[in-house]
Amino acid sequence: MRWMKAFFSLCVALLIIFCGVVFTLNNPGAVQPNLILWKAPELPLGVIMTLVLLLGCILGILANTIWTWRILRQRNRLQKQLDQSQKRFEHLQ
Repeated sequence: MRWMKAFFSLCVALLIIFCGVVFTLNNPGAVQPNLILWKAPELPLGVIMTLVLLLGCILGILANTIWTWRILRQRNRLQKQLDQSQKRFEHLQ
């Protein structure tokens, strides 16, 4: 079953990469993003969209990592409280 999940993940990753390459090749027109305090260099639209997608993925992974870390800390704290309660209960019997 694990190999099916790995195969599915690989297929999805290859599909995303393929779509990104096709999108980049079909949008060769150069644009210059003008941010508030910085003018980005003139790049093809496909490259800019790909960079924005990668930045979004990295930020999403970071946010998920922070959230998971907080949940794990809470779980460990609750597990410790449960263990202490079980020891006290066994001591009372």
